Amino acid sequence: GVSILIIAVSMVFVLGMAGLGIDLASLYVGRSQAQRAADSAALAGAQALAGDSNCVNGGSGSISSACMAVARQQAEAVGHLNLVAGVTTAIGDADITFPSTSVNDPQVQVIASRDSSHNNPMPTFFVKIFGITTANVSAKAVAEAYSSNGSGPQVGARCVKPWLVPN
Repeated sequence: GVSILIIAVSMVFVLGMAGLGIDLASLYVGRSQAQRAADSAALAGAQALAGDSNCVNGGSGSISSACMAVARQQAEAVGHLNLVAGVTTAIGDADITFPSTSVNDPQVQVIASRDSSHNNPMPTFFVKIFGITTANVSAKAVAEAYSSNGSGPQVGARCVKPWLVPN
């Protein structure tokens, strides 16, 4: 009789830990999917900059607002193709910034997220019994555009070892 009571009480804890493990695994998968979306969006934005010789020319000055608009549009289009837990990521104009706007090495930073500020947080499964119904997941990626026309910086020109590439 006492064994049944001990098993019943321990089953509550075992199921609770299993549920917590499932929710955490789901959030980690969502985080990796958000990272994939941010990476692809940042690379698409940098590719849009690198593909236009007016945006990346290895000279001086900063990239134009027209180049930024094209990079934002391309980053959003590619970022929305990636799903996080079956839902399109929230990537808007405010989530795409340019940490470096030099025409020598422009950078595109993208934050892909599923959170309550974008009205699409990830749902939880088992921790709802503790009152936690949703969780926020986000990831950030930065990509740098580089013009290969020879006028830009020489990447790896002074590199001795193949696993250490200075930029």
